[in-house]
Amino acid sequence: MANTSEALSGQLNINRRRWFDRVLGVPVCWLVSLLHRLRGPEAVPADVRRILVIVLSEMGALVLTRPMFQRLRQNHPSATFYLLCSEQNEAVLELLDEVPAERVITIRSVSLMALTTDGIRAVRRMRALRFDAVLDLELFARVSAILAALTLRAAVRILPTGDAP
Repeated sequence: MANTSEALSGQLNINRRRWFDRVLGVPVCWLVSLLHRLRGPEAVPADVRRILVIVLSEMGALVLTRPMFQRLRQNHPSATFYLLCSEQNEAVLELLDEVPAERVITIRSVSLMALTTDGIRAVRRMRALRFDAVLDLELFARVSAILAALTLRAAVRILPTGDAP
């Protein structure tokens, strides 16, 4: 940890985020995976109507999404796209103009409290939207895989890591 005042303030610097991801992310991913296995497979929808794309921390991944969105729109012309991102990516998202602001779900990561409250709010909204597919573009953070898995209703989840739910 960088210093005592930062630790007491609850700010999530990169080292603290990595620690939470390593220490808490692994068992939570395991638990969510177990729950999904117990629940059984979901039926894959015949027509994909709602797609969630998750890009929480990788600004570079967000910039590279334009060709992905174009291809998804070609393959699923009737689909509605949503994006789950961190507030630090909102400016880039506005420049890309791929997803309207009302379909962007934002999570603040300035503190553990903000991340927790925004995460709960995001999961509630994602569950209410009943996504047909979730694409997780995060490579190194388990929190995005956990959030993708907690949508529960999405029959198709595309996750980049081997230890994700």
